[in-house]
This record gives sequence, C-alpha cells and structure tokens, in this order.
Amino acid sequence: MSISPQGRATATATLLIAAGFFIRLHGLGAESLWIDEAHTAAVARMPVLELLKTVALDNHPPLSFLVERGALLLLGDSEAALRLPSLLFGTLTIVAAGAVAKRLFGETAGLIVALITALSPFQLHYSQEARSYELLALLTACSFLSLIRFAERPTAKRAATYTAATVLLLYTHYYGFFAVAAQNVLFFAGVAAGARGYRRGVATWLLVQGTVLLLFAPWAGAAIRAVSDRLSTGPILPRPTARKLIGPFISWAGSPLSFLLFGVLSLNALSLPFRSPSDDRTMKSLFLPIGEPPDKERRSDPARVFLLAVWITISLYVPIVMSWFVSPFFVTRYAIGGSIAFYILVAAGIISIGRSGVRKAVIGAVILLSLAGIRRYHHAVNKEPWREIAAMVDARAQEGDLLLFNAPFCEPPFDYYSKRAGLRRASFPDPYGAVERSDLGKLDTLIAPFDRIWFIDAYSRDKDGLVRDRLDEARRFTAENLFPSEASATGKKVTVDVRLYDGEKTP
Repeated sequence: MSISPQGRATATATLLIAAGFFIRLHGLGAESLWIDEAHTAAVARMPVLELLKTVALDNHPPLSFLVERGALLLLGDSEAALRLPSLLFGTLTIVAAGAVAKRLFGETAGLIVALITALSPFQLHYSQEARSYELLALLTACSFLSLIRFAERPTAKRAATYTAATVLLLYTHYYGFFAVAAQNVLFFAGVAAGARGYRRGVATWLLVQGTVLLLFAPWAGAAIRAVSDRLSTGPILPRPTARKLIGPFISWAGSPLSFLLFGVLSLNALSLPFRSPSDDRTMKSLFLPIGEPPDKERRSDPARVFLLAVWITISLYVPIVMSWFVSPFFVTRYAIGGSIAFYILVAAGIISIGRSGVRKAVIGAVILLSLAGIRRYHHAVNKEPWREIAAMVDARAQEGDLLLFNAPFCEPPFDYYSKRAGLRRASFPDPYGAVERSDLGKLDTLIAPFDRIWFIDAYSRDKDGLVRDRLDEARRFTAENLFPSEASATGKKVTVDVRLYDGEKTP
C-alpha cells in the first residue's frame, strides 16, 4: 500500500512535532530556576488582582503570568511544573512556524522550518524557561499566519482570528508592538506602492487595527507608564554594541558554525527575487496581493521575501537603533519572534537549491549542527545554580548569620530553595543600583550587628568592587565559592560569587 505525498508530509510533520516535544521535555526540571523564573514563581502565587497590579508596576503585560498562575494551581510550583507552559508553547511554535512557511513557500519549506524550530537550541532554551518568550514566539507566528490568510481572503472570520492572535500577542510582551509595527509598515507601504487590493482595503485594515487597540485599551495605561518609566529612570541595560547587529542571528542559529550555514542560506533566499525572471519589477511586486490565494508556481517572488525582511528588520533592528539613541532596552530574547522569520528565510534558501543531492546534504548538516547544539545545551549549566548555592549556605550557615545580597532580585531564587530558618537577609544597595563610595557608610551600619556575613554577589552593578573591598577591610574573609553558568544557546555568562566573612578583622 503506497502512501500519498500528502500522507508522507503529515507523517513527517507529526514526527517533527513529537521529536520537538520530547527534546523539550527531557531535563525540564533539571536546572535551578534563575532570577527571572523565581520572580515568575513569586508573582504566580499572588491573587489575581495583586498579580495584575504587580506586573503592571513591573512593566510587563499580564498574560504569561496568568498562565503560570493556572499551571501553579493545577500542578504545583516545581521547576518542571512552572516550565511546562513554555514547553507546550514551544511545541506549538513548531506547528505555527511551519504553517507560516508552508503558506509562503509551500509544503517542503513548512517541513524544513518545523525541523529547524524543533531542533533549535535557542528555542529549546526558552521552551525550558518559565517566562513569556515562547508564548511571544508562538503568538508572533500566529499573528503573521492569520495576517497572511486574511490577505488571501479578507473575511470577517479571518479578521477575527488575526485580531485575537494579535491582541493576545500584545498582552504577552510589549515587543509584540514591533511585530504589529512591521505589519502596518507592510500594509501602508503597499498602499503607497499601489499594490493590488491595498487601497481598497484601507478602511477594513483601519477597522481591524482599531479593534486590536480597543481590546488592548484596558492595559494601555500600564504600557504607557512602562515606557515612561524606562525613559525617566535612565539606562538599566547597557547600550547594545555593534555585535548586536549579528549576535541575535548567532543565537537564533544556535552556534557560530550554524550561523555561517544559516547566513549563507538566508542570503540565498534574499537574492531569489533578483535571480528569478519576472514581468513585474515595480514596487508593487514587493507586496502580496490582497484578495488572491498564493501562486504555488511563484514561491520565490519578491513579496514573500520582502515580508520576511521587513518582519526581521523591524523586530530586531528598530529596537536596537532606539536603544542606541533613546534609552537601552534591547535584549535578544525579547526579539524571539524575529527568529521565526529567519528560519523561514533559511528554508527558502534550502528549497531554492537546484540539485537534490546538495539540498539533502544541507538539510543533513542542519540536523547534525542542531543535534550538537542540543547536546551542548544538556551538558551545560545554562542557568545560575541557585539550588546548589542555597544547599551550600544552608549546610554551613549558623543561626543569626546575615545573608547580604548585592541586589534584591537575587533573594527570590535563593529563598525558593533555602530551607534554613533563623538567617537574616538584606540587600545592598536597595533598590538595586550602582554603588558609590558615599554609600559605604550605610553598608557599615547595615553589617555592624553581625559577626558572620554571607555576601552573595551576582549581576553586580558594583563595577569597582567597593562592597567587596569594604567587607575585606572590616571583616575576616573565610571562604569563597564560585558558581559559574553559561547558557550554551545564547552565550549569556553569569557567575554567582558567595563569600563568607566570620568575625571582625584582627588589626
């Protein structure tokens, strides 16, 4: 009995989704919660109204925290339970990313994107993190998928689907606005170029976008306050360096070697419109016509590549430029939605390879490099090991010891694991900020009542080591333990330095 091509494609897609699920499931609770995940756990324990107030003041939309609260109530607050929503969202992202690619470039491209996403070390990392990033990736893909379907046939049902996906996207992360901005740039540029169906669809588009904004309006005040706070408090993050222009692509690819392969393939896709014969070389050719199904015979036309280029550019480079000239806020993980467009470009580059043997070899190289990245991920300490840190302190601390954290946000992950009672806690400086010499008098007052002090230092803004130097001067340094971590998929390095001071220093 022979299997039809459609049946083989369905079986392959099912296998890829299952593989992606089990890759994400393996070791789900193995690593400690890091500081952001511990914050998620703390917020998820709150009553709903307190949760909404807290995330509004903390400059986040509420959707992912509400999801985590539901998971906590149903499954408890273990590491695996807290990360399970991200695992599920990461698995669904395989489906959604493949569906966008299939809509743009056909069945084979959809399967290749599903393969890349399923085996992506970058996607694996955030599918095992109790934060909003995989939900952000999923809803970004869903928003673009529903937009493309709406452009093919602008019906009320498809408009409602796009509206729902986009509203949920905005309630997940404020970076969702960059995806919406990319969509509006594509539409209004199409209007200006006179692309087919765009000018006739202006009223409908404005109605849909207005509905999105209206449904987001209950949270608009918090969003505006978040932007205002970021501008008024000054830089919290460092300004992005020139490396950020390519750094996110390396993270999305999973390694520098994978980036070289993915980069060549995506550039191959970007060159397709210039290498393909076309009767239409006007600006109109850069836009998918509204009201027409995709032409399966012209999968490489400029419109599909242009859509992906705009998606990546506005999701990635607009926030980078704003971080240079306004206030730094760019973090690679926030731009995770752009990774979907990158994977689709890579797939388009693969299917454009003329020789079947070369195409299969390239797919094989993608698989091998991705599997190597997954292996590195599972053999690395990707998150700060707060479980081990708390166990070490619990075993050696004495009642009445002071735990001195260099930042207040380092307390929640420690407290998540620490079982020892009778220890005092303090953060310096509090609130978290840069340390000046004028602050050291406050430090002296803080530590004066304590003989034994555990100094727990991570993510320090004390670049000159003033706190450590003052403790070294005033107290007897007894022991130091370093707990390094390096996320294999993102390159992020954090070392938690735990130092014990026991008694006043003898002159």
